[in-house]
Amino acid sequence: MKKFLIVLSAWFFATVMVVPLIGGSYPADPTADIPWSCGFTGVSDIQCSFNNARSTENSQLGTSLPLLILPTQATWNAISDGEKVLWLINRERIDRGVDPLADIEANVTGVAETYANYLLHNDEWGHNADGRTPWERLADNPDIGACHDNLSVAENLAAFFSTGGAIAIPVERSVYMWMYQDAGSSWGHRHTILWYPYNDDSGTTGMEGFLGIGRASGGPYQGWPFAEIIVMNVFDPCASWANSDGDGIPDDEDNCPMDFNPNQEDADGDCIGDVCDPEPDVYDPSAPDSYPPGGNDIGDACDCEGNFNGDSDCDGSDAASFKADFGRNPMSDPCTTVNPCNGDFSCDGDVDGSDAALFKQDFGRSQFQNPCPACESGVEWCGY
Repeated sequence: MKKFLIVLSAWFFATVMVVPLIGGSYPADPTADIPWSCGFTGVSDIQCSFNNARSTENSQLGTSLPLLILPTQATWNAISDGEKVLWLINRERIDRGVDPLADIEANVTGVAETYANYLLHNDEWGHNADGRTPWERLADNPDIGACHDNLSVAENLAAFFSTGGAIAIPVERSVYMWMYQDAGSSWGHRHTILWYPYNDDSGTTGMEGFLGIGRASGGPYQGWPFAEIIVMNVFDPCASWANSDGDGIPDDEDNCPMDFNPNQEDADGDCIGDVCDPEPDVYDPSAPDSYPPGGNDIGDACDCEGNFNGDSDCDGSDAASFKADFGRNPMSDPCTTVNPCNGDFSCDGDVDGSDAALFKQDFGRSQFQNPCPACESGVEWCGY
């Protein structure tokens, strides 16, 4: 069985951005390609290859990147392609001192999936195959088009070809190729992954930018019986993302995100706005009460999961605590009763994208807007 890979990356001003560290936009590049060094059977080989690349890059650049410890194979199998890419990319960013991307986002994922399928089913290749640039495709999505900041990177493409049968771990290998085997593209794909001039004006401070992954499998394609096409898109949301009801209050701070209520009236103080509260005069924050598992007698709508220091708000100091523990998992600096994780809201032993989404919902709450209920700093949330 013969297999082949090609990659492309979309850029503004690509002839300028081949210079390492231009404008402080991305960390330094390796001095040469670092080939994939292990097998293709699963997590152990992914970890082996990435760690070999990190060790080689340390030797090339005099850096001190730590070794990766991936989740278990069962955990890895259970998450989506987008979650796998987000995990790998954010480890590459965080371990180089670059703020992580905020999350996977449905609109961006939809753009990436649509284009991956377009390329496969029309036997096309390249960033402009449908007559639009990557930025135009993103902007044609109504939500993204209405609320985005300028960003000089937008898309990576990868394609794997085979004479027959499945192609192993194409998503993980795409990230690897973009990161460590990209000298022929002046490291443009790597720059797209590690780019850090995002405008940090929405959601959780220190986490900005949304990711979407599209994957199309099948054939024939470009003369090959079978292919895997991977599309990665990123975009930078504007300050008001998302504001579904148009009242000027971001959804993650709005006590009625689907109903216009710019003054956020909440007569009974249960953190559910009067316009969407079925009993606006009855304090009832106790249902549902999902976090921590088993509940804590504070309803999810009122609870501030991210109020780590026990004051009346969820602010930058809490974001710093969350960021410090983001990425911890049972195999890498595990959460324990002695050394608990700030941000393991679901008590599953790691701090990942699902926890970031919960933290983002409460970030910005204060004594003046959706105040956090009284609580004690240091109270055990999870029993490990």
